[in-house]
Amino acid sequence: MVATELSFGADAAVRQIQIESQWGGLGTPESTELIIHQHDGTYSLGRKRIDATAVAALLNALREDAVAKPELANLGMTHEWLSANASETLASNSGSFWGALPEQKSLYRNSFTDPTVMARVVPSLFRYAKDDDYPSAKIVVTFEDGSTITASTSSYYLMMLPWEVKFDGRSAKSYNAHISRAVALLMPKNGTNRERLAGNGMESELSEEVMRYIETDWKLLGVEHKAASTLALLRTAYSIRSADLNPYHDVVFGQKWDKAVVHEENLHATLTRVGFPPHFYDEVILLYKDGNVSGARRRGVSQEWKTVRRPCCVGSLVCCSPRQVPELGGKRSLGP
Repeated sequence: MVATELSFGADAAVRQIQIESQWGGLGTPESTELIIHQHDGTYSLGRKRIDATAVAALLNALREDAVAKPELANLGMTHEWLSANASETLASNSGSFWGALPEQKSLYRNSFTDPTVMARVVPSLFRYAKDDDYPSAKIVVTFEDGSTITASTSSYYLMMLPWEVKFDGRSAKSYNAHISRAVALLMPKNGTNRERLAGNGMESELSEEVMRYIETDWKLLGVEHKAASTLALLRTAYSIRSADLNPYHDVVFGQKWDKAVVHEENLHATLTRVGFPPHFYDEVILLYKDGNVSGARRRGVSQEWKTVRRPCCVGSLVCCSPRQVPELGGKRSLGP
């Protein structure tokens, strides 16, 4: 039975806490196992005394209601934390932001500190797939009456969330970061998975997700800086969904890369306009050279460019409309 709350007596005496943490993947497997014993109200790991407040933190975290989905406050992503780390990640990841425009840095900083954006970005930290990274952890708290509460995870997501918490025949999945931090607090500094349980590096993971989220706007700002007049011309008849300047090439555009020749750079723009069917757009590719865009010139209400007509396909290769047939080259009318 899945429960939203698992409660056990606040006064229940703890006999021992067993922690098993392992990692496997591309590298040398690692494992940490430890048992914390309680005697006369004192907790110890071998001959080392364990702070009772650290034990209390774990017990309190396990007593808390299950957290059904990742929550910013629970993860520690408060307004103060976001504000501090927005500036810190800009500084520490200087290589990633090398050559970035002030407007692009502002976009990043504003997005990083916007709770609405974070509410959309943070879930992405918990829904990707990867290989060669297989961490796991299991905590068993045994009480003097013989009852136990167990928390386990095999997640490679941030702070190894979620946990599966079991007590008295009931279980609940919980994205409670308090459990992860409490477990990390009880482990030795070199304990397996301790760093990821503590959330170390969380700001870097979040920074990468924020950059993915704002990528389209980031690139568009870059094009605005270098080819504003061309975008203004396109906007006289289109809405610009995305734009980028890059040296990519294909069979229908660009030049094959040659180390001896400067790579050709093109403006790639994805356009839509009133009257287009849903999800239908034109992809325009124009040569960018010496700071100028070629092939985009006014001729009354028409404009000449290379265009790739993209059909709308939803869940299959069947186009949504017979008129949406792929086209290469030619002229596109900017008039109605």
